[in-house]
Amino acid sequence: MAQDAAHSQNTYQSGSHSSDVRIEAMRRLFIAVLAGILFTGNISHVDAQTLTPEQWREDLAFLSLSISSKHPNPFHAISEESFRSRVGRLHESIPDLKDYEIIVEMAALVAMLQDGHTQIQGGRQFLTGQYPFRMQVFDDGIFVRSAPRALKGTIGARLMSLGEVDVDEAFARVASTTPHDNDMTLKNWAPTNMVSPEFLHAQDITTDRDRARFVFADRKGRELILDLAPLPFEDPLDWIDASAGVKQPLYLQHLKDNYWHQYLEDSQILFVQFNRVRDAPGESIAEFFTRISQRIPELPIKSIVLDVRFNSGGNNYLNAPVVEWVKSSMQGSKGNFYVIIGRGTFSAAQTLVTRLEATTDVILVGEPTGGSPNHFGDSVKLQLPHSDLTLAVSSLYHNDAPGDNRTTIEPQLLAPLSSKDYFSGRDPALEAILSTQ
Repeated sequence: MAQDAAHSQNTYQSGSHSSDVRIEAMRRLFIAVLAGILFTGNISHVDAQTLTPEQWREDLAFLSLSISSKHPNPFHAISEESFRSRVGRLHESIPDLKDYEIIVEMAALVAMLQDGHTQIQGGRQFLTGQYPFRMQVFDDGIFVRSAPRALKGTIGARLMSLGEVDVDEAFARVASTTPHDNDMTLKNWAPTNMVSPEFLHAQDITTDRDRARFVFADRKGRELILDLAPLPFEDPLDWIDASAGVKQPLYLQHLKDNYWHQYLEDSQILFVQFNRVRDAPGESIAEFFTRISQRIPELPIKSIVLDVRFNSGGNNYLNAPVVEWVKSSMQGSKGNFYVIIGRGTFSAAQTLVTRLEATTDVILVGEPTGGSPNHFGDSVKLQLPHSDLTLAVSSLYHNDAPGDNRTTIEPQLLAPLSSKDYFSGRDPALEAILSTQ
């Protein structure tokens, strides 16, 4: 069936204008029917509350009290009055809400704190599943990055609207339920909720919990409309990523590794990617950077690049050898030391970048960071009494840059990622560095 869909698309591209219109209509109908067959699934849910209103109210009270008592400064971004008012409104409306609507409201309540480490986790037992897309916010819009093989024709398509709601408004509504430090955290995390039927329905983006209309513009700018049912979580999917069709750029080749390096002989760049602030099996962070240090005198190096754009954190105490490695390597790179940052740079990795910015002359490249120079963290996890939801709430304030009120760290060399860059296998951050050589 997937081959038939591909054949229909190829025919459309090569036909005359009048034939194009007819074939395009047939193509839309075919893909919609195909999607309905593949993704209707066995959606089973109960619209009535699984818990009693009183149980939900007890969970809400526990959440509110825990945030007030455990968080170092829960009202740094909003007033306590605003928070209490929203808690009160949710308390009153609980008897009229479905389980998933209560969860979405709790998520929105927590998102008000503007602290990416404080969040609601779990709750899958109240959710039906997901729509079969992995989307990403690029510099030029929101695009389908991955899709199941049966919907591979949507890969690279730009999302234009969800139902009757424009994509920018849909993103804003979903973002209001997403934990974050800043706008870059939202760009990184909010797309996950854009494929949740419960979040879309609770935010009045879709009128039907069990169905959503996605309107895309494909790579040639043609409109593509898909009317889909969510797929249960347990259903296996054969995912295809947009990058699978092109030569993988260096920065995407080893994302599962905590850290790795490669010497780029043509440009004489030592490229080091640091993806997690956690020791890898067989070689600690300290051992890895000691090994890299030993290589530097053996190589003709023009520049060193440390890539932390995907590093979402780990253990702050493991950052020390990285900072020392950067300082000791600055001379070996003749001052040309670049650190690639981005929306995925968060938590312990944000602490690393904050320290490097303050104590070295590294050149920051890429996008603004997903974390703040001073941020909350070290979450403690508390289980709500009845719903089996988990509240992760920050327990410490990392004041790594006293007096710094920025919510992000901006790069000196801005290199945003566009959809064209991603789908063609380019790395604008590395290209920006090469342009300075």
